[in-house]
Amino acid sequence: MLNKLSVLGLAAGLTVIIGCGPAVVNLRYQPTAAAPQFEPDRNVKLFCKADNRNAGITSFQNKGTRPLKFEPPLPEALMDAVKTEMARLGMPCVDNRKDADAIAQVALLNANTGQEEGSGSYIANFSFELDLFTMSEQPLWHGVVNGKGRPTGAFGYSAYNPALADAIQKIGPLFHSEGLVDKIFTPRSTGAAAIDKEELSRIARSAAAEAVAALQHPAAPAVENSGRRGSDVDAPRYTVRMDPNKFALVVGISKYRDLPEASFAEQDARAVKRHLLALGYPEQNIVLLAGDHATKSSLEEKLERWLPMNIGDKSTVFVYYSGHGAPDAESREAYLVPWDGDPESLAQTAFPLSRFYKDLNKLPAARVLVALDSCFSGAGGRSVLAKGIKPLITNIDTSVPQGGKLVVFTASGANQVSGTSENQGHGTFTYYFLKGLNGDAAASTGHVTVNSLYDYVSGQVNAAAHRQEREQNPQLLPPGMRNSPLEIR
Repeated sequence: MLNKLSVLGLAAGLTVIIGCGPAVVNLRYQPTAAAPQFEPDRNVKLFCKADNRNAGITSFQNKGTRPLKFEPPLPEALMDAVKTEMARLGMPCVDNRKDADAIAQVALLNANTGQEEGSGSYIANFSFELDLFTMSEQPLWHGVVNGKGRPTGAFGYSAYNPALADAIQKIGPLFHSEGLVDKIFTPRSTGAAAIDKEELSRIARSAAAEAVAALQHPAAPAVENSGRRGSDVDAPRYTVRMDPNKFALVVGISKYRDLPEASFAEQDARAVKRHLLALGYPEQNIVLLAGDHATKSSLEEKLERWLPMNIGDKSTVFVYYSGHGAPDAESREAYLVPWDGDPESLAQTAFPLSRFYKDLNKLPAARVLVALDSCFSGAGGRSVLAKGIKPLITNIDTSVPQGGKLVVFTASGANQVSGTSENQGHGTFTYYFLKGLNGDAAASTGHVTVNSLYDYVSGQVNAAAHRQEREQNPQLLPPGMRNSPLEIR
C-alpha cells in the first residue's frame, strides 16, 4: 500500500510517493520573488531549447538506497522553469524560431541531495548551464547556475524544489549584472551598429563569470585590503558533473594572530573553493578553513579525523593550503603555520609538513591531490622565521613519500620565495594554477592533466618571477609524476 505525503516547498508544491518502487518527486517551479525589471521598451524574444545530454540523470536518496523518480523528468521540469522565468523577465520563449531574437539553450548538469556535515540535515543542489546564441548559433554568453535548498518538511526530498527555485531565480540578477541585456541584445533589437562578435562574446562571458561567482559564493571583498575588482580567475569557466566521491580541505590564512600577513591567502582559498565546486566536488564535501578558523587543532581534526571518517577507496581528495610556511633551523624540517602558530615553538604550535604528507598518504582514497602556495626558506613571501635566525635556510626537507597516492604541486623550490600577483590579488602560483584549470593548461585532448597543468603553471610562474627579478620554480612531487597523464578535469 502506498503512503502519500504532500509537503509545501519554499517555492513549489511537492508530492513524494514512497512505496516498494522508486520514490516519486513532483517538481513544479512557482516564483516567490519579484522579477527584476528591464527597460519598458525591451522587446526580446527567445527560442528556448534543451540540451538533453544528461536526460537520464538519476539522483539517489543516500548511498545504497532506492533511486528517486522525478515527474516531470528533470530536464523537462528545468525547461518549464526557465521558460516561466524568462517570461517574467520580459523575454518570453517563442515556439517559432523565425520569431526569435536569440537562442537560449539549457542543459541540466546535476541534481542531488544528501546530508550536510555537522547538522545531519538534508540539503539539495541543482545546477544547470544556460547558453545564449545568435540566430546563426554564434555563442554570445555562457553561464553555470547553482541552486541550493533545504527540506521544508520531514522528508529530505522536499529540498529539491527550493533548490530549483533558488537556481532559476538567479537568472534575472545574472542578466542584470554588468548590463548584460544591453550588451547582448540591444544592437540586435534596435538596429544599431553590430558589435564585433568576438569582443561581444568576451565581454559577456567575463561579466557572466563574475556575476555567477558573486551570486553563488558571496564572500569577502574581491581582494583583501583593496578596492580593486576581482581577478579573471575568481570564477570558473567550466563545470564538471558533481561526484559524491570527491572531498576537499581548503585552508587560507592571510592575517595571523601574531605574525605578518600572508597577502591574499584567504582570497586564494575562496577562489579555489569555487573551482572545486565547478570540478564536481559537492559543497557538503568541502571544508574551508579561513583566517582564525585555521588553527592547529582544526587542521589536526580535519586531516586526521574528518577526512579518514568520510572517504572510501573510490574517493578523490584535494587539499589546498595558502599561508605561511616555516623552517626549523636545527632539524631542517618544514612546517605549515596555522593561524595560532609561532615560529619560536614550531614543534608545539605548527604542523610538520612530513606529518601532513604522511596523514594524506595513508588515507583510504584512490588518489590525493595537493596544492601548496607557501614556502619554507624563511626569506620572506609566504614564510616566517624565529627571531634571530638568518633568512634563507638551505636543505629544508620538503620531500614527498615515494610510491604512494600523493600528487603534490608546490609554489616554489624549497629554498625559494613564493610571491604574489598584486594586480590579480592572488598568490602567483595560485593565480596560474586556477588560470590553467580554466582552460589555459588544457592538453591536446581538451582535458587538463597533471602534466599539462604543471607545464603551464611552471612556465608562467617562472616568467612572472623573472619580471620581478627573483626566482620561483613550482615543483611537481614526487618526481615520478612528471609525465603523468592523470586528468584533473
